[in-house]
Amino acid sequence: MNVSKSEFARLLGVHKGTVTKWADAGRIEVINGRIDVQEARRRLAATENPHPQAQAQIDRHATEKAMRMQAGSPVHSTPALEKIGTALKLETYRLQKAKAEIANLELDRAAGLLVERAEVEYVLAEFASTFRYLLESLADRLAPAIAVHQGDVAAIHAEIDIASAALLNEMSEAMKRKRDGCTAG
Repeated sequence: MNVSKSEFARLLGVHKGTVTKWADAGRIEVINGRIDVQEARRRLAATENPHPQAQAQIDRHATEKAMRMQAGSPVHSTPALEKIGTALKLETYRLQKAKAEIANLELDRAAGLLVERAEVEYVLAEFASTFRYLLESLADRLAPAIAVHQGDVAAIHAEIDIASAALLNEMSEAMKRKRDGCTAG
């Protein structure tokens, strides 16, 4: 069932401004001025502060409000308190989300799925250094093999293929030695 902000406020017994604040905070969704009551209630419940003290305070305010209504006193909602409550709930949600992300990172680290940045930087620096050395020495290693073929393009191409495969193999072996050296320590 879709209703206006005013109707939704009446359904929940809150001020229309409270509904607007919920919408501005992203706690409920207003589409073309209408609110899906079931979805809005679900989202409000999902964004309530889960701490027992907060729930106790919410229950106490609801009880006081009900008592005032029975006594015939006007029910006033304090906009400043509603704003603080909404901000608190949002910050609590963000804090819980951050804690969950940190816990997931710790689990991944314990499972060996994460590597420290310094380790990655070290390995990359070693890789670059080894690769540069192998490339710089490539011309000296290839020149004698290519000179023998004197213009035979197919033979020169074959020599370059062999040399590049050897270079990649050397690179792989060097990285394995570095890895084994790191894990042995």
